[in-house]
Amino acid sequence: MWNKIAQLIIRFRLFFIILIGLITAFMGYYATKVEMSYDFARTVPPDDPDMLTLHEFRKQFGEDGNIIAVGLKDSSIYELENFEAFRVLNDEVRKLIGVNEVISLFVLIMILKVTVTAALYIFIIFLPILKYHAHLISLLDLVI
Repeated sequence: MWNKIAQLIIRFRLFFIILIGLITAFMGYYATKVEMSYDFARTVPPDDPDMLTLHEFRKQFGEDGNIIAVGLKDSSIYELENFEAFRVLNDEVRKLIGVNEVISLFVLIMILKVTVTAALYIFIIFLPILKYHAHLISLLDLVI
């Protein structure tokens, strides 16, 4: 039986080569029209409360699910104790699994150019420990 199949393939080899070539060209043509979809499958009803919350979130912040932006509007952050507590929070968030980077006041740098030597120096604005409230205020005046 296998010998007959092998003889059939050898006898009609030109036909099979052309057939495989046509199938490859057909598949290649339609492969150029393939598109990716990043939408969720409709496993949750559109009127579900959580789905409605997600749509509101997307409407306000956009589609990128890789970035989470957290902002605060509180003047008490400029008090030394609260500022240091905020620094600790940033460090804890940075240590979470899945977090690549936390961008905040504490990673700001300042680039200074010394005109005599034309060299650039990089300074971290907020040192790891601030001792005086006046020092904090002067640094905040520099960056805000």
